[in-house]
Amino acid sequence: MGKEHNGTGHEVSTRKGSRDVATQDRRERSLRPAVDIYEEDDAIRILADMPGVSKEALSIEVDGTVLTISGDIQIDIPEGISATYAEVRGSQYYRRFMLGQEIETEGISAEMNNGVLSLVLPKKASHRRRRIEVKAA
Repeated sequence: MGKEHNGTGHEVSTRKGSRDVATQDRRERSLRPAVDIYEEDDAIRILADMPGVSKEALSIEVDGTVLTISGDIQIDIPEGISATYAEVRGSQYYRRFMLGQEIETEGISAEMNNGVLSLVLPKKASHRRRRIEVKAA
């Protein structure tokens, strides 16, 4: 249990569950994958650079309106060679996205190819762009 100030000078007791603490620790040790996000008429596409992550080491979860992607980095170093210096110190990628109400979460699809994760988040039919035909009177 911790103490926080709520801006009015009063302390508020807070309790973090073990899941919250574990999630926070995971985020602090993780790398944030670079992403490109594209909106199309019928879907939103996310491309995430996650080199060193295999399909088996990848996790994609949707909880309500939160999309979470994470993956363990597995770099194969040949036998007899050891790293003397590493600029990247993370052992996994972790990133969360807030989804709008227009996303059909049941239809989300994913594909991993050469370290690039491609996600397709389909829009609900009511939020897709459509052309309205004008009739002559």
